Amino acid sequence: SSDLEIGLKLVEKFVTAYDAAAINDLGGKLIEAHQTTKEEYADVYCSKLEAVIIFLCMGTRHILRGNNNAARFEAMLASFLVEWRDVYVWKTKAVIKWSKVVELDTADEHTLVSYYRKRVTCTCLDARYKEVEATKKMGSCYSRTCSVPK
Repeated sequence: SSDLEIGLKLVEKFVTAYDAAAINDLGGKLIEAHQTTKEEYADVYCSKLEAVIIFLCMGTRHILRGNNNAARFEAMLASFLVEWRDVYVWKTKAVIKWSKVVELDTADEHTLVSYYRKRVTCTCLDARYKEVEATKKMGSCYSRTCSVPK
């Protein structure tokens, strides 16, 4: 099988495990999906992570078709896998930055389109970005004293 075919199988099993997770919180569901797929796809997790590329391609297509909720889901999954790789494979970070992952699950349009536009090599999102560029970017903050939404 090619790297792409293996990556597609990982994506399918990862999403299925995420959806089937008995845990209700986002982080727990991601960890459970990873635990379910990590042994069978250990080589993929320790490589370029083709799954991230697949999630980015699928998310870009969702944005272009106007399905931002699906694009948020794909972005969140891609972000989690990149964070996991950086912590556990490349060891360039000490911990997973859950705030980055969670923010994408509820991202405003500007944040969402910007996320994909910075990560895909084509120009297909340029026009969409121009549409949302003026939209106020809203992030998430977890400080009790901050007025930005939690």
